[in-house]
Amino acid sequence: MLLTTPGSLSGIVNRFKETAGDAFGGNVLITLGVGNFMEGAGVIAEPVVAPMLRTAGVSPS
Repeated sequence: MLLTTPGSLSGIVNRFKETAGDAFGGNVLITLGVGNFMEGAGVIAEPVVAPMLRTAGVSPS
């Protein structure tokens, strides 16, 4: 429900990038922070983390 609103994913990614300071820190925060939180909560993180990294500008390769 949270990510279905248009622009919500980019808003979350921008908040992470502001918090981390630079692009590398933002990517690490998204990957480790969100990924570990979701995996710990019993949710498969890849369907959420992968689009967040793509929105943050990380190349698929």
